[in-house]
Amino acid sequence: FFFLMIRRPPRSTQSRSSAASDVYKRQLLAKNNLNNCPVFGKTVHVNISRHTTIQSTQSKNVESDYVKDYSESPDQRYKIAGSKNFNNVVGPSHFLHLSNLYENVDEQFIRNLFAPVAQMKGFQYFKGTKKMAVAAFSSINDAVNVLMIFHNYSINGRFLKISFSKTTISAAN
Repeated sequence: FFFLMIRRPPRSTQSRSSAASDVYKRQLLAKNNLNNCPVFGKTVHVNISRHTTIQSTQSKNVESDYVKDYSESPDQRYKIAGSKNFNNVVGPSHFLHLSNLYENVDEQFIRNLFAPVAQMKGFQYFKGTKKMAVAAFSSINDAVNVLMIFHNYSINGRFLKISFSKTTISAAN
């Protein structure tokens, strides 16, 4: 199994008036959405640490394979306080929101891209644009695996953005 530890924010960030309380809210949302989520056929267990910092048993200058700090990662889509993206955070589902698609990328290209990891059961562009789409998968595990492998994947110099989707589609496509 996988274990994800979220470091606890300082107590002062848990107050409603604090801008840093957004961080605490996002941590709780991550815990609630990701705990017991399937990842590569295993289960993720998420806890919020009682400590405000997490240190590896390795040297302080070397990140181990077991301890990573993603707080400053450019891959984080929801770290901007008050961002409208935060309103679109949803838990794992069979449906993935694909954005920042290159105009000439078609459904078959996306199917072929994801095929080594999971077979898409449905695909639909957002109305009026080919830069965003929803992809359906047969299982949450398949969707999670695709998201983990292909988020920020470069297609013709544009980075594919993937998140779980509020929008659902028929898987009959």
